[in-house]
Amino acid sequence: MKNKLFNITVLALALINLGAVKPRFGGELSIRLNEPNSFAPGSDTYSNLIFSSLLYENLFYMGQDGSILSNVFSDCNYDRNGMLLTLQMKKNLSYSNGKAVTQKNIKTSLKVFSSLNLHQARRLNRALKSIDLQENNRILIALNFNLSDLFSILASPELILVADDDGVYSGPFLPLEWIKGDQMILQPNPFYPGGRSYLDTIRVHFDNKSRDLFLSEPKLSTQHYHEHTAGIYQNIYLCFPRPGGSINTRIALYTFLREFQKKSNSGYQLLDSLTSDDESPVAVKVEEFPIGRVNSILQQSNLILHVHSSLQNIEEKLTDFIKNRQSRINLVFFSHDDYRLMGEIDDSIPYMLTSKAFRRDTPAAEKLARIISELTFRRFDEKYLKMISELNEMKFMVDEALLLEQTARIVEEIVRDGFILPLFQKRFSLYVRSKFKDFELDYFGRPLVNRTHLDYD
Repeated sequence: MKNKLFNITVLALALINLGAVKPRFGGELSIRLNEPNSFAPGSDTYSNLIFSSLLYENLFYMGQDGSILSNVFSDCNYDRNGMLLTLQMKKNLSYSNGKAVTQKNIKTSLKVFSSLNLHQARRLNRALKSIDLQENNRILIALNFNLSDLFSILASPELILVADDDGVYSGPFLPLEWIKGDQMILQPNPFYPGGRSYLDTIRVHFDNKSRDLFLSEPKLSTQHYHEHTAGIYQNIYLCFPRPGGSINTRIALYTFLREFQKKSNSGYQLLDSLTSDDESPVAVKVEEFPIGRVNSILQQSNLILHVHSSLQNIEEKLTDFIKNRQSRINLVFFSHDDYRLMGEIDDSIPYMLTSKAFRRDTPAAEKLARIISELTFRRFDEKYLKMISELNEMKFMVDEALLLEQTARIVEEIVRDGFILPLFQKRFSLYVRSKFKDFELDYFGRPLVNRTHLDYD
């Protein structure tokens, strides 16, 4: 028996506010984000998550209520018993250069996603049996086993419609100009499958000024802005991908970075759990050295700290802090594109600072599974596969006491291993000037700007 998961929700702009006066085209939206490292898609920070959504189209979207939407497919059926997914592509789909989107592009997009070092991507990769391209733009996807949350996986922000060539985009906008250190100008993609945006321009600024749309801490006192609770927080972790090394140096570096947070006023708060302090059954208790001993160790260490490019916004403050403490720490910023194979990270990086963005109401077991899957590197062996299997089962538990007990046990085991240490956390709301109408967020807190228009009254 086939279960039809959804009737595709029409996202065409012409149907917004059916029966109301059609909004006019025109206007500019200014956004304040952290400057990206490149045009490559990224989701490690909330800022990168939003930026990527402007340039790249997802195969599926999940609404705030959990509904599934698509601009790429007109129909979809998932036969759970037969473990077969049938996708019907829309007609006349094109990339930003006018080149047609083909079935092969869909297959490539699924393969690229399933090869990523991401928890949901790994789950899909294990389940994928075959992708069969049929006539009339139909695609049949056979699975090795049933995935009850298949469309939650397919709506992952990282599963984007990729193009064959560089400089070609599938999202609602495409870059027109990039002034490094200042701003980027985006223009509407005339071939966007969701319909051309009402806005003529999006100007992405990399400063600290208030713009039409910006991220900040929740409950900020502002006038002429609407606060949208994204339910997103960003965690920063200190990891030790290379096995071995000096325990004293690790503890000294951990203490040093915690001290940096206390002094820097960066907007992050100290994090004492693997996910979030208010949901974790176990606090991470890590030994910290006195500052005098930290300085003594780090002034002689000459260590290299690899920092993910998503954290480039703290580079200036962290560099100044290192100089003031006369510590011999060299910062090297990298992106995951620099290390396509996780084994390369294991072999070359002893100390790494990275971040993960989480939706707050995602079950804690699912967040822990993602942390284990994406941050254990070569240690991702039978032991951690078993942990993830347990965490996947725990998502369906109704006995809260037993759930808490099992979660605590797994967290304690990870903490004892001592190669993933939580440092900081930052929570966000998204603020939008009231003159912008029909403003919506998807499940992951990304603004659906192609629907947004100016109130001309």
